[in-house]
Amino acid sequence: MVERRHEQDDDGGSLAMNGTLISAITDFTLAARESLTREAGEQLEGIYGWLPDGSFGEAKRYPAIAVLPEAAETRRRLELYAREEAEVGIAAPIARERLKREAAFTWLNRAAAFRLLEERKLIKPTLARLHKSNGYVFWLTTDGNEEALKLHEQGALPLNLMGEGPTDVAYRRWLFAQCETQAAQVSVLFDPATLATRLCPRPAVLRQMVEAMNAQALAPAWQPGNEETVGWLYQSFSSKELEAAFAAARESKKKFEPADIPAVTQLFTIRWVVRFLVENTLGRLWLEMHPDSRLKDSLGYWVSVPSSQPRALKPVKEITFLDPCCGSMHFGLLAFDLFAEMYREEREKPEQDWVNGPRPTAGIADETHRDGLGIGPPASIMTYVHLDEAGVFFGFIARKRQIDRPLEVYD
Repeated sequence: MVERRHEQDDDGGSLAMNGTLISAITDFTLAARESLTREAGEQLEGIYGWLPDGSFGEAKRYPAIAVLPEAAETRRRLELYAREEAEVGIAAPIARERLKREAAFTWLNRAAAFRLLEERKLIKPTLARLHKSNGYVFWLTTDGNEEALKLHEQGALPLNLMGEGPTDVAYRRWLFAQCETQAAQVSVLFDPATLATRLCPRPAVLRQMVEAMNAQALAPAWQPGNEETVGWLYQSFSSKELEAAFAAARESKKKFEPADIPAVTQLFTIRWVVRFLVENTLGRLWLEMHPDSRLKDSLGYWVSVPSSQPRALKPVKEITFLDPCCGSMHFGLLAFDLFAEMYREEREKPEQDWVNGPRPTAGIADETHRDGLGIGPPASIMTYVHLDEAGVFFGFIARKRQIDRPLEVYD
C-alpha cells in the first residue's frame, strides 16, 4: 500500500520514480562506479606511477610525466597527497583506494548534475551529446577559446600519452570550464582544483557512462520533478558497503564498526515518508494557525488531530525549518514547496498587516526558512548538490526560477 501511494503521488512530482526506475538507477550507478573506479586506478598506475601497493614508480619510466606538464603536476600532487595522508596515519594503499573512490563518486555526481541541469534548461547542453553538445560548440567559438577550437578541428587523432585525441582534450577543457562555473555555487562538488578533477575519465569511459545515462529506461530520472534521483544515486553508490556491513554485523553479532557508519546511516528517505513528516509538522503548524487554509486539501498525508491549544498567528517569514540530518535535502525540497504555497496564501490575506511589504520571492522562501546539517565527505557532497552556500541548486534553483521566473533558459 505504501509503494502504491508513492508511485501514484499526486503532488505533481516524482510520478515516474517507481520501483522500475529506482532499479534502473541502481544498476546504472553500480556499473558506473565499477567503471570509474577501475579507470581511476588505471590512470594512477599507468600514467602517474602510483602503484597498488602504495609505492611510486620512477617518474622517468612514465612518458606522460616527462612530456606533459599537466601530468607532471598531477604526479607531484599525488606524492604530496600520499605524504599528507601518511602524516595523519593513513597508509598509502588505503589513501590510494580512497582517492579512487572519491574520483568515481565525484565524476558520477558531476555527470548526474550536468544531466539534471541540462534537462531543466538551466545550463547550455553540456554532456548528453558529448563533443556534439550545443554548449560545447558555442564555447569553442567564444573569444579566448581559439586554442581549444584549433584542437577540436584537428579531430580524434593522434592520441596523446594520456589516451586523448585533440578533440578530446578540447572537450575536457570545456568540462573543466563548466565545473569552474558551477563551483561558484557548489564548490565541494565542482571544484576544478581537486585531485579527483585531475582523474577525469578518459574518452572511452566517459562515452560509455554518457551512453548509459542516455538509455531510455533512465530518461525519466533526469526530468524536472525527479530530484529524488540524486538521493537514489548516492544510496546505490554505497549499497555494497551497506550490504557488507549488515552481513558482517550478523555474522559477528557485534555492533557496526566506525568505518561502517556512513553506509548504514546515510540512507535516502522515500518521498511518501518525507511528505508524511513534512505535512504533519510544518503543514500541521500552518493549519493550526489557519484552520480555513486551502492547503488542507492538498496535504494528502496530513493526519487530523484535535488540538486543545490555539496556535498564535505569525508571518510565514518567522517560521523556520531544520533537517538535522539532511543528506540530499529531500525534506528541504518538499518544505520549500510548502513554504511557497504558504506565502501565496498569506498574500491573499490583506487584513494581516505584515503582508503589505514586498512580494515574497522564492529566494526568501528558500534562504529564510530552510537549513540542514550533515556529516562526512560523501554526505557533504550530496548535501551541497541541493544545498550550497547561496542556498540554491538543482531542486531549489529550479523551483526558485519557476516562482521568480528565469532570467535565462537554454534550449
